[in-house]
Amino acid sequence: MAQHKVTHPHPDSHPYSYSHLHPDSHLSSTSMCPSTVNASSLHSRLLTAEDDFLVALEADESALTSFSLSWTSLQHDIQCAQSAGCLTQEVAELAYIVSTRITTIAEAFEEFDKVAQDLSDELGRDLDQLLGRSPISGGVELGNGTNDNGKGAVGQS
Repeated sequence: MAQHKVTHPHPDSHPYSYSHLHPDSHLSSTSMCPSTVNASSLHSRLLTAEDDFLVALEADESALTSFSLSWTSLQHDIQCAQSAGCLTQEVAELAYIVSTRITTIAEAFEEFDKVAQDLSDELGRDLDQLLGRSPISGGVELGNGTNDNGKGAVGQS
């Protein structure tokens, strides 16, 4: 799996969040929306968004960038539908659920990347320390110079 840093533009907000579209918000069901923001199109795009995000996380950096652009476009279209008064309750609820799930996944990957980096740094420090104390060449044994029974270097009694 490829490693990606998922960054947030602002510490108090998440780029994959539609928290302002909580299902209790005031919505209308009029049909005066442009075709790019109709309920059917938004619904369909939301249904594939989570899978698209997971695929992008597994792929290269350009796939994550592509997903981010697609997600931003979807967010814009949902906001346009909400402003035009044609965002249905069903689509608003789906947007809220999908964005919550994607946010959770993004935060989990961020935490995973942080832990993985911390472990990698710790391993590097330990390896440097180990190699700094006991050179591998010249027949010098690694470790503290005792075998399992505490009688000195391996092979000595």
